[in-house]
Amino acid sequence: MTFDWMQPKVNPSFAKKLTTRFQEAALVELEQRARILHNLHFPKALTTKKLQARVAWEFELSKIPAFAKKIPAIVDKVYGKA
Repeated sequence: MTFDWMQPKVNPSFAKKLTTRFQEAALVELEQRARILHNLHFPKALTTKKLQARVAWEFELSKIPAFAKKIPAIVDKVYGKA
């Protein structure tokens, strides 16, 4: 026996937006962390390694997400602004 409340009713347009939100939030977080490390005068190479290690640690029990490949570009963007 099924009940209506057991079947989530999600608007398809909202569900489509959800697919990119996780990646967007993760990229914003990585940029903020890179900016913090830059403000603390960490070298660019060390910042890249720290961010890559953090993502590897966070996803050690699952597949590394595709946005992890964007870390060097994020660090370049942050360090290029200085």
